[in-house]
Amino acid sequence: MPLVYIDIRKGHSPEYKRAILDGLHGALVEAFKIPDHDRQQILREHAPEDFEGRGAAPTIVSITAFSGRSREAKEPLEDSCLKVRHGAQPRSSSRRERCPAQG
Repeated sequence: MPLVYIDIRKGHSPEYKRAILDGLHGALVEAFKIPDHDRQQILREHAPEDFEGRGAAPTIVSITAFSGRSREAKEPLEDSCLKVRHGAQPRSSSRRERCPAQG
């Protein structure tokens, strides 16, 4: 059962936050084949002066999971994380950013 931490700047709508939470959970269900009810996520909001990152709406996702998953299992999760990120907050750049699941 992975533990997900999501860090964002304060000021996002409840719908935005729900989209991030649901999208990341769906990515874990799909990539790691965890049960849908196995959901452990913590969304932390930070004042703009306390949170630096790239872009207008930086989002940091940290996933803690048991070791032993192959690179083949992690790649679909990385792709899904990128889709969630781009779907929740449209970007003007096509630059590909790496997801914490890459490791």
